[in-house]
Amino acid sequence: MGVRPRVLAGWLLRSTRTLGGSPKYRTMAAMARAHGVTPGTVSRWEAGILAAPHSAVRRYEDVLELEPNSLVAVLDTMNRYWSAERRSEPTLTRPPHREVNDPRLDVLLAAVADEGAMTGHDWDDLTAALAADPGIYLSRRTWARMTERLLSEMRIADGLNWHRRFEAFNRMMAHPAGQAAAIDACVTFGRETIGQGFVEVVSVLDNTGHADANSGILTQLENPSNPAAQLGALRGTIRKLKAGHFTPTQRRRIVELTRELPQGPAVAAVQRALTGSPPAPKSADTLRREEIVVSRIVNLCLGRLDQPLHDPILPVMVADMLFHPLSDAQLIATTLLAATPYKPALARALAIELTSGRTIPDQPAWAADLLSALQLLGGPAERRLAERLVMAEGVPTEVAQSAAFALAHIGGSTSPTYWLAAIERQANRWRRDKSQGCSDVLEGLAYGAGTTREWLAVRAIRDDTTLPAKARGIAGWWLNLPGEVTSGAML
Repeated sequence: MGVRPRVLAGWLLRSTRTLGGSPKYRTMAAMARAHGVTPGTVSRWEAGILAAPHSAVRRYEDVLELEPNSLVAVLDTMNRYWSAERRSEPTLTRPPHREVNDPRLDVLLAAVADEGAMTGHDWDDLTAALAADPGIYLSRRTWARMTERLLSEMRIADGLNWHRRFEAFNRMMAHPAGQAAAIDACVTFGRETIGQGFVEVVSVLDNTGHADANSGILTQLENPSNPAAQLGALRGTIRKLKAGHFTPTQRRRIVELTRELPQGPAVAAVQRALTGSPPAPKSADTLRREEIVVSRIVNLCLGRLDQPLHDPILPVMVADMLFHPLSDAQLIATTLLAATPYKPALARALAIELTSGRTIPDQPAWAADLLSALQLLGGPAERRLAERLVMAEGVPTEVAQSAAFALAHIGGSTSPTYWLAAIERQANRWRRDKSQGCSDVLEGLAYGAGTTREWLAVRAIRDDTTLPAKARGIAGWWLNLPGEVTSGAML
């Protein structure tokens, strides 16, 4: 990453102030008055000279009328990802969180124990309080129930609801008393052969050097329960190697495995982490092409804003989102961009890039990358584009599959009529061709329908015995989830 996390945090606060919310807070002086600090303090926060505390970020959210914790969750995740230290307590400094006989903590623990409703904000409060008290005593049953429920909700949540739960679970993974239960939950869920969220469930084991977490990662490398779990193990291995979690014997086994596994970007990244070597330098032509693409997208984005703006960090973030060699770093960049007021303009720019010229038929991998970014950035207009790509004739399978999976996350909603029509269109193609590509698209539709809780569509896939077993299995998995989990993950 070319920009320090503290500078990125300041950039997020500055862009949110100057481009979003009420115009009366767009000046530094007005924001300083809202915080009760000097303009110089706000300037240092936004320049990344001084780390903004949790209370300051929350105040930005309140003043600019943003959803509570929408900036906090993003910054917590970014700080944790780029930190060399594995800690339970959030990096974004909170005030002292727990007092003796704190009634809020007791209420939240009771809600977990009694299967009561838990919002993303509740999980944030609960795990931040627990992280601030590493010596707290809870029964093993309480830790197990809490981590299992949190992980169950996390793997099917979306957007900010996912972000809050992901950060909350990472705190439990690093908690001295809670990590054993958190690791066990990941290992147990990772053994499933069908379902969703395997990449994150397995890769999150990278947040601790505990021996059981190391073994869990190695098991999924050697004998994966499914391809997604193995991909999660590869991604987790990269950070574990950099953190020095593995024993010499385990490192030697990883070297052997990377020689045996099919070569690809994730395996290559593990091999680089083993040797400490950087990615192979890109050619001058490649760098120039990427620079042209980034410049085109940034200019399209800035052209849709209602005020002229010079932002040297925006091109860096767009480049990381689209071209960073590590997929996790791409996700962090995309998440940061999605938290800024650039989001709708940037989504429109990506959609223009996607539909320009012959991108889709001639560059399906690049089109799939753009659709992946639109999962977090897109709104209703981009959702309509993804819907058309799923239904259209002649669209490369890779693009149709990416569009189907994108429907799980892009903003807006899809009608029940469309879901059934898309399933029938892809089902007919499957019955005719029996191709892996058709099967992949149907899996994407099962995932998208489940994530958006379109149960009629999910049942249509599960109940059609002519469809591929994997898509039907995913649909059945969704329908077998406890109701309190599927509803709770949306709070």
